[in-house]
Amino acid sequence: MSRLYKFFSPNKILRKIGLKIVRDEEFVSKEFRRYSPNKNLNEIRYQILSKKLSSEFFNNLKIKLDLKELISLIEEFDYIFRKFKFRNLEGGFGYNNALYLYIFIKIFKPSRIIESGVFKGFTTYIIDNAVLENTEIICIEPNINRIQYKSSKAKYYDKDISQIELKENSNTLVFFDDHVPHINRINLIKQKNFRYIIFDDDVNISNFFHDGEPPIPTLNMIKNYEYNLKNFKWTYDNNERSINFEIDEESKSIFLDYYYYRFLELFEFTGYRTSSFTSILVRNNNNN
Repeated sequence: MSRLYKFFSPNKILRKIGLKIVRDEEFVSKEFRRYSPNKNLNEIRYQILSKKLSSEFFNNLKIKLDLKELISLIEEFDYIFRKFKFRNLEGGFGYNNALYLYIFIKIFKPSRIIESGVFKGFTTYIIDNAVLENTEIICIEPNINRIQYKSSKAKYYDKDISQIELKENSNTLVFFDDHVPHINRINLIKQKNFRYIIFDDDVNISNFFHDGEPPIPTLNMIKNYEYNLKNFKWTYDNNERSINFEIDEESKSIFLDYYYYRFLELFEFTGYRTSSFTSILVRNNNNN
């Protein structure tokens, strides 16, 4: 029977028409299926992770954090993360980048957060649990029907951020996860004088092809490369993709006004692989 199943298994037949049978637990992301409930062990993990983040990331942002405060934030985040109801994070932020987002909000205390690209609502959930009571939250998602978690604190829009009338607010954090070329967002950032901007899917020239719809040219490409590419091609899951783009000096000037930092890979410290390449722009002190 087992030999017959090997040759006539349902998945082999279904694969021919693009389908597959999966176990229920495959829909639950690994971060929810693989963790330690041991309190003492987790306290050690939080201490190690806090030292890594403090010394190699937040110090570069000129942010001095008390390690006890940082450990407390990591512990808070871990508790909030495990309470999330919709546990399939595929295609969105994972544990590591969500941890950064949570800590940033707790430290910076933005009075307004704009999320461009909500997807299923996981990052909205993290934002909800990190903000102050009077923080304004704006969520932008063209496919509103696919949202699983909705915030009662947020205003929702189904049009692009460039089409929304935004009041002046000097303490705004913007989170771009909408696959719009990053170069298209630079003028808006300068015009609105946003203080903090997080860019998800900030792929570089070496790894862009892992993504089916990368926001090319990304912030990383704008910062690190001089040349323009015509007929820029790649293959994603047997589908041919191509794009033309140019990087001009005006776009590069964003780095005169903002500090740019790439999120660190935290697998060694959290046990989870980072799901996407993510960066942050922080307006420098000379441009308050």
